[in-house]
Amino acid sequence: MRKEEGKYGTKETRKKKARKEKRNMLKGMMKALKYGMALCMAVSLSAYIPEIGIQEVKATEVTASAEEKWSGTVSATPPKNDGNTYHIYTGEELAWVAQQTREGISFEGKTILLEDDINLNGQE
Repeated sequence: MRKEEGKYGTKETRKKKARKEKRNMLKGMMKALKYGMALCMAVSLSAYIPEIGIQEVKATEVTASAEEKWSGTVSATPPKNDGNTYHIYTGEELAWVAQQTREGISFEGKTILLEDDINLNGQE
């Protein structure tokens, strides 16, 4: 028995293609959600500052989970930076950026790059 093919292939082929497209769309949505959450964490630490001067905030995709929780402290030393880019790996480093902006330090023209999942332990 021969399967009937329509203009766009067999019914089974169309269903497989639709499932694949749906899976790819969900993957894209999850990726966007992950980046959005990282951006919200970075911005929420400086939410009460009207003009923080950060030119760009980026989040990189990470595969490890954030097992280490932020203790609520601020890093005593600045995070790693290579000129115009600050690389943030911990909650302490992210808090350092927030503290600097509260003290009036401008990050204008700088990039803040979240290099890892950061668990703020329910603190803001």
